[in-house]
Amino acid sequence: MDKTNSVELDFDQIPESDIQFDCPHCNKHLSIDPRGAGLVIVCPDCEKHVSVPIPEGLEIEDIDATPEELSFRLRTSKATIAKLQQQILSLQQQVEELQQFKDEAIAQVEAVTAQQKTLKSNLVHITKLGKQLEEAITEINSKFSEQND
Repeated sequence: MDKTNSVELDFDQIPESDIQFDCPHCNKHLSIDPRGAGLVIVCPDCEKHVSVPIPEGLEIEDIDATPEELSFRLRTSKATIAKLQQQILSLQQQVEELQQFKDEAIAQVEAVTAQQKTLKSNLVHITKLGKQLEEAITEINSKFSEQND
């Protein structure tokens, strides 16, 4: 492609399907039809050779593919998308089930924690009663000993 074959367009005139990139030498914004992917062109501003990038997900074979090949790829892609959508739904259901399991586990932990607090409080109370009982027994024994003496 030489400089005489290039056309200057405003940004709003550039088709969305075009590959847009900047010249690595002069930073001129360039746009080219997708069929130019992978080609080496001459920058219309600095006249240096520039490699047209290949957009992510585009294969050079896609550009030269027949309509039948593209149709087959489209059908297989649609089937793959449908399978992936089913997997997404299944995973979303699993996430919901795991969230419910987590919420139930948290509720159980909170209940156990409340029971532990109650048991600890009861243990403290029983310990106090045990000390009081020991003191009472000691006092009774002391009085009993005094009466027997």
